[in-house]
Amino acid sequence: MNHLAVAAQPALSNDSLWGTTLGNAVRVWRSGIGVDAHGNLIYAAVDIQTAESLALILQHAGAVRAMELDLNYDWTTFNFYGLFGAAAPAKLLSDMSRPATRYLSPDDRDFFAVYAR
Repeated sequence: MNHLAVAAQPALSNDSLWGTTLGNAVRVWRSGIGVDAHGNLIYAAVDIQTAESLALILQHAGAVRAMELDLNYDWTTFNFYGLFGAAAPAKLLSDMSRPATRYLSPDDRDFFAVYAR
């Protein structure tokens, strides 16, 4: 296994630097996104993880570059839109707690989008 992703961020083992968790728990729901060597997108949303274990999961899935997204069950979200203009919003998993339209109106959380060409 290539340990580049873990080696690139020496502070991975310091979970206090990777977001505030509910109840100050160390292992919580965490999500992340990365790309493999071919440019394919890799997404992970996993319970009972640290920042470091999430990085290892993404790395094991083939990510050569990755970043943490949301953490804690209430915020872990992945939405996609099947039609032009953000029409037909859907959640990746039906039990993700935020609505599929979460990013179509003002929100106090940051986000980013990936667009298909």
